[in-house]
Amino acid sequence: MSRPRLTVRARLTLLYLGLFAVCGAVVVAVSYAQVARLPTQVQGRGGAVPAGSELAGFAARCRSAEASVHPDARILAKCAAYFQQVGAQGQRALTLSHLLRYSLITVAVVIVVAAVLGWVFAGRALRPVHRITSAARLASGFDLSARVVATGPRDELRELAETFDEMLGRLQASFEGQQRFIANA
Repeated sequence: MSRPRLTVRARLTLLYLGLFAVCGAVVVAVSYAQVARLPTQVQGRGGAVPAGSELAGFAARCRSAEASVHPDARILAKCAAYFQQVGAQGQRALTLSHLLRYSLITVAVVIVVAAVLGWVFAGRALRPVHRITSAARLASGFDLSARVVATGPRDELRELAETFDEMLGRLQASFEGQQRFIANA
């Protein structure tokens, strides 16, 4: 049983896509980590605020202080500081959640765009290979005049095309010499 083979174009596209996805994930992770490390900024001073098990009693004292005719300013300040801190932590959690969600959506959309562009640009990069293949198919034992005639930047693919053209030229000269020899004989 043979495996389906991927074309060079598909492999290049997958390579571009994989690299882009990894880089996008790194950017999202670093951005999230940097924003998550920022301290929560709470204005005001109210002294120490309760943690965990003291919370229910503290909330009851806040309600009674607010309902009191002569509220204790210190308790009200602690209550205000606590509720500011809780609100800031809630806002921070919501902001981090939105940051992560929107960053992942953006990376996913850009990955799709990168896949399409990777496919297009891989096709453009491989265009000289298709021209070389066409010239090789057109060349036969009777007609070796087909040439690639490479254009574009001087790169490996152009060098391959020029080498292929030179090879066809040598073969054509050799066959023509052989035909002249046979005709003269």
